[in-house]
Amino acid sequence: MVTAGEVLKTKRESLKKSIQQVSQETKIQERFLEYIENDQYENFDSDVFVSGFIKIYSDNLGLDTERVLALYRRGNGHVYDTKNKKSKKIMPKKGLKSFFTPKNIAIAITALSLLGILAYIGYEIFLYQNPPEITVTTPKNNITTDDSVLLIEGSVEDSSYITIAEQKIDITEENTFSSKYTLEEGENTIIIKAVKEKTKQEAVATLTITYIPKEEETKKEETVDKYTLKLVIQNDITWIKLDVDGINKISQVLEPSERSYEIKERFEIVSGRPGNTTIYLNDEIYELKEDPSNGTYKLSCEILQTGPVCR
Repeated sequence: MVTAGEVLKTKRESLKKSIQQVSQETKIQERFLEYIENDQYENFDSDVFVSGFIKIYSDNLGLDTERVLALYRRGNGHVYDTKNKKSKKIMPKKGLKSFFTPKNIAIAITALSLLGILAYIGYEIFLYQNPPEITVTTPKNNITTDDSVLLIEGSVEDSSYITIAEQKIDITEENTFSSKYTLEEGENTIIIKAVKEKTKQEAVATLTITYIPKEEETKKEETVDKYTLKLVIQNDITWIKLDVDGINKISQVLEPSERSYEIKERFEIVSGRPGNTTIYLNDEIYELKEDPSNGTYKLSCEILQTGPVCR
């Protein structure tokens, strides 16, 4: 007849789990696991412990717990003497009536209660040993934005709190959180922590966000407060006529020379010999244009806010 210990051992070996691994996962000492696999139940002080350990062991291996417990009860009936810590095997009595005795019912209730307590303790240990869960829904990781203020939203496991860049964030009744974070230009690494209130265990989520500010749509146009006209005559004498801001400055033949004039609103210059005449406006050369009506060359410029306009 197949025993509970054989079923457990066969399943463990098929899963390629060692006794040490199962012991770490179930918190049951290795020697007790070996007693169960070898059906050495006389080494236990109480049938309640045997049943509880078999249930935890079966759950760990993914077996049908009730089936394994049934195999144990069918093949191993035990009574325990609490004084001398020894046990002896007895054959179960035939018939349902002999089984449902007040004593057996009390034992069953006690066993179920202990199993419930063990299950609760196991669940609490599981919660204690595992960090909280944290989910960041907004924003996505590794994005680039041109907005300096980043909205961070998400959810966290109950009985935990959130910190963003070491600043504690309020949690709603639905265990969600929402906070605004001011970015610095370039790459930002944002650390979001979920911390369990009781155990102080932490879970960390990291966001990498790159902030590139928007370029200004319009740049301030550079304005020049002062314009200077420089007239250069070279090589030979040249006839020149120059009007500055409505006032005639020159109307004569000039020897090779240089002359400068401050321009506020406009100027007009006429030259009889363009090859000998060079016009500079704030050190930029402006060319004279031929006037077909009289064979001279002229340049007329008006100073506007955007700069000189010449024709």
